[in-house]
Amino acid sequence: MNLADALIHVPQDERGGEIAIRGFEYQRCWAIDELLNRHKKNESYVFIPEYHDDVLILNSSESPTMATFAQVKTRDTHWTITPLIKSDGEGKLSFISKLFKHKYDFSSYKTDLTFITNAVFKFFDKYEFNADELKVSEKDKILDAVKTQLPGFGSPDLSSLKFKTSNLSLLDYDAHLLGKTVEYLEDTKASEVINAMAFKRTLVDLFEKKTRVSSREIKSFKELIDKKGISNDLIAKLISEIKSLKTSFPDWEKISILLSVLHKDEFETLMLKIKYELFLVNVKDINSIEYDFYRLLKQKRINEKFNAENIPVHIEEMISYALEESDEFRQLIDDDYKYIMACCAVIEKMSGNEAKK
Repeated sequence: MNLADALIHVPQDERGGEIAIRGFEYQRCWAIDELLNRHKKNESYVFIPEYHDDVLILNSSESPTMATFAQVKTRDTHWTITPLIKSDGEGKLSFISKLFKHKYDFSSYKTDLTFITNAVFKFFDKYEFNADELKVSEKDKILDAVKTQLPGFGSPDLSSLKFKTSNLSLLDYDAHLLGKTVEYLEDTKASEVINAMAFKRTLVDLFEKKTRVSSREIKSFKELIDKKGISNDLIAKLISEIKSLKTSFPDWEKISILLSVLHKDEFETLMLKIKYELFLVNVKDINSIEYDFYRLLKQKRINEKFNAENIPVHIEEMISYALEESDEFRQLIDDDYKYIMACCAVIEKMSGNEAKK
């Protein structure tokens, strides 16, 4: 059995977090920060929230050979060894024992265990370290607790357990994540075409959506990736779509020429220019209704060359195509707004056709 199959067939421990979303904002923010760091390095990854643990990270969306099980916990004060190894009752596992159980459940595969937190560790003077670096007395406490809570599993490999204090503050982690997002966009030369606030919100919403998917829905590794996974391919596709949309808006000069061809008078043109300027502002938000509507307009295939006679027909066809997706568009976007967005999409298509010649 390979790792992909094992992840589906090995029973999970109790995962109350996926049933009732308990406000794991910090957990999501840490995962997004880690994801952006990996994406910037062009790594292959899949982040899967609330599956086997708080966050499961794989090194491939097709044939993973490495799994990282991460617990992300917050605390108002520093950590000592005791709360990390303490069991909450008979049959209950401590934070550390839960992590080592993954090591035993997937003993035939390469795995890493990570405990992430906002607080510092009082028992060690580093922000990131492995358990085998601790003093002998501290290591013995961990070993004894794990052996007691997981009898019959043998002695745990402390070198496989990493402790890490995240640089995301518990007080303003959302603002900190925005800063990390801005940094990522600047480092990847994408800050001019991607709005950092909207991009961060999109990633947060994506993690929340994936978290809400119940493990009961997962029947295969492909379903796990499709329904709960956030891979480097998915993020690359999202960024590419945003860049494609943001870099190709027609300027007003081209729009006004088209409106003249369409026999719009001065007043109609003025009203449409107001809508055009509003569109340019709102479409930059990838969570906006303008973004979704414009994306659908561009998806409508036009199989003939544009001319003055057929452009009005194609504008109506594109609008009808987009409206089929949701009644929300019909209710929230007025006719002039739809029309000017369709004009922008027509010019994009005309420019694309000329570029292909």
